[in-house]
Amino acid sequence: MLYYYAEWRKAKPGIDYHLDLDRRLYRVSHSLAGEVLEVRLTHAMMEVFHKEQRVAAHLRNALGRFSTLT
Repeated sequence: MLYYYAEWRKAKPGIDYHLDLDRRLYRVSHSLAGEVLEVRLTHAMMEVFHKEQRVAAHLRNALGRFSTLT
């Protein structure tokens, strides 16, 4: 069985719908602006949860400061 270390945080998107985590900006849906979200960070992924549902996932090793997925 394979296990990965994960860190959990709470984050709130800014007015541009991005979460600021470790000097990188990850976009979430505009409908989540102002909501406090749960964020799960592993060495490779960043997942965002709202009311126990995953609403976004981004690679952490992507280039650039912004990670915006459609």
